[in-house]
Amino acid sequence: MNKRTLDQIASSPALVARYNRLQGATTSSAEEILKLVSDGDVEAIHVVCSAAEALGVATGLLTNVLDPGTVIVGGGLGLADGLYWDDFISSTRRHIWWEGHRGLPIIRAGCGESAGFVGAAAFAWKQSEKLGL
Repeated sequence: MNKRTLDQIASSPALVARYNRLQGATTSSAEEILKLVSDGDVEAIHVVCSAAEALGVATGLLTNVLDPGTVIVGGGLGLADGLYWDDFISSTRRHIWWEGHRGLPIIRAGCGESAGFVGAAAFAWKQSEKLGL
């Protein structure tokens, strides 16, 4: 069975790998793929749209389960404007079951690509305070 995780579909390295596999190309960054999208490259558009859809499905389902007040998106692609972000937002809203949540704020992390590291550091600091370290 060919298992796929969200990271293997919707992350920056996944976009590059998927596009290169489809096109036999050697692009090296998601930025290149996003540039190809703006140039009208059909395969790049397909890869970006399917990645955004997958992330939106997962985010919508997590919203249904966790009932957050806001969704904060970080990482390199989370900061990308254009097709990826627009399709991600649209997909997320389509997969939120309760109409009252469909207007949920979905925002970009203020720390940009470092959001995960900053969050992990803040968590570690809080834990050390609890332990009296």
